[in-house]
Amino acid sequence: MSNNQSELYNITVIDHTNQLKSDLTLDDAIHKFNCDLSKFDCVNMTLATHDTLTGYKQYKSAKSTLIITNNDAIAAKPINYSDNSSLSCKFATPKLSSDVFIDKLEITVHLTKKEAKKFANKLAKEVKKHSRITFHKRTDTKAKYKSVTNIKNKNQSSITVLLEPVFKKTNSLKVSYNPQKVSNKDLSTFCKILKNIIGIDYRHRILNANITRFDVTFDGDGYVVEDLLIHLDKSAYFKQFINLSGEIESKILGAKKAIRAIVYNKIQESKLESEPYVKTRFEITYRPFNIKKLNGLKFKHVNELPLLLSSLMLFDKPKVERSLGLASVDWSIISNYGASALRRTKNNTDRVKLTKTLNECRLDIDEYGFNLIIIKLLKQQRQALLYFK
Repeated sequence: MSNNQSELYNITVIDHTNQLKSDLTLDDAIHKFNCDLSKFDCVNMTLATHDTLTGYKQYKSAKSTLIITNNDAIAAKPINYSDNSSLSCKFATPKLSSDVFIDKLEITVHLTKKEAKKFANKLAKEVKKHSRITFHKRTDTKAKYKSVTNIKNKNQSSITVLLEPVFKKTNSLKVSYNPQKVSNKDLSTFCKILKNIIGIDYRHRILNANITRFDVTFDGDGYVVEDLLIHLDKSAYFKQFINLSGEIESKILGAKKAIRAIVYNKIQESKLESEPYVKTRFEITYRPFNIKKLNGLKFKHVNELPLLLSSLMLFDKPKVERSLGLASVDWSIISNYGASALRRTKNNTDRVKLTKTLNECRLDIDEYGFNLIIIKLLKQQRQALLYFK
């Protein structure tokens, strides 16, 4: 690798508190630090470096990471300036302005050893009959299930069925699919096979199925990614992707284990060039078993959901700019590395002042309204699994 190429793979480590900056080579990150950057507060790196590091199982990110992609400027799309399309409306009046949906659902169902074996044999027969149904064994040491069956449908997403859990306490069957894109026929076929094996206990098993993950999503055409200045309470982890023109392509807040929020340009991600306006997607992932106030979630308990968006904070970006000062170091930190990174630079007194400043810049979020919508969506999926055709 030439010197110029090597520089592209350097990682810039930034200590805002002590105003220090240093370079770390990719080789050192891999071999000296064993891909563990968690001891660092803020780092900058190219997308190529990020992709290389995340390819290692032992990779741990810094608290805040700024990633520079090799993309040019984002193709300009007009913003929809209607009242219901504004950022404040989307979060403050979800019933009126937000088309909220579940983008991914994962559940686990208890099966006896005999039932699991029958189910696996039935799936094996389906694999032989249909080329769109595939099966493979997992060799990844981190995998929680050994066997994977994918039921694919043209132009629609697949249903992923996992069997043979590594740990004894784990439910024998795990199912993952996108409720928005899954084929009704495929979902019904899966349910019929499962019901034939379980028998009269099918309803009880579905109601007691564990919801291990669900992604709540909505799109906005009245703002761009950069406009969403958001923070997840008690979450230090923050990643931001910017292109060569300095435009923000996406933001990721929170670790994968519990609650994670992602904001990105849907047109760029899906190449939806026919869209008349910008399309900014907001997505928040919940893993109930790792959320203290939930401690797990079964289908039969979806009516009892606590407020799920209570940890999310949304700020009025222009107001924060004015309060901190557009040319200030504080604004540079919060806009590039997140609110948690800025808080980490403050002593106790200044942290209290910062909290007060940011609270004065918060936009309203209708937590109760969002909860009602999420409960309704989860109940719809419960109905789909119980009353299939």
